[in-house]
Amino acid sequence: MSDSSRNEILSRDARVVWQATLAQAGSIFPQLVYLSALRDAQTAQYAHHGLSGRFGEDLAAQVMLESHRQVFSQWLRLPLSQQLAELRSYLDSLGEKPLAVVENWLSVRFYRSWMPVFTPEHEQQHYLMNIETLLTVIRNEYLRDAARRAS
Repeated sequence: MSDSSRNEILSRDARVVWQATLAQAGSIFPQLVYLSALRDAQTAQYAHHGLSGRFGEDLAAQVMLESHRQVFSQWLRLPLSQQLAELRSYLDSLGEKPLAVVENWLSVRFYRSWMPVFTPEHEQQHYLMNIETLLTVIRNEYLRDAARRAS
């Protein structure tokens, strides 16, 4: 077997293993957050001990970067109503006070770190406009609900 064929098989196997791992994160938004958490903020390199140990750091990092780009693209293609549902579900799953989380995200713009590196400018703008709008909608819903309970 040639080195090229061996590398193609290894690459395919790494993608299959990674997709099974990523599926455990849940739907698209949790996958997006998970993938961004695997990227080092200083070097922009992805690291996952299990995948790197089995397939090597370089191949593992490449597979995760490609996956991050794919998941980000899927997120951008979702209708806003589905993005909103995904965000609500994710916030509910955190076990924290959702209003505090949303206000923190909006304050520090933490959601910017969920984009893959080298995302084209037009995709960045699309994503930022949507996520900021959706988070503002969610924050306003929580504030409205809190005001109703207080009265």
